Amino acid sequence: MATIAIDGQSPEALQQHLHSRQKVRTGQIDWEDVQGIRISPHIYNTTDELDRLVEGIRKMSH
Repeated sequence: MATIAIDGQSPEALQQHLHSRQKVRTGQIDWEDVQGIRISPHIYNTTDELDRLVEGIRKMSH
């Protein structure tokens, strides 16, 4: 499990982008000084799902 944040992008925008364009579901975190999205890759995830996650993060970070 990890929390990801991208400078200049709201957690809502990142979560929506990953869901609508990459078909990846995440959870939002807004707790004390931590804002971002939570990803929870596991053994059940396929490499295609992980590739879509990475691609979506790359697109939002540029």
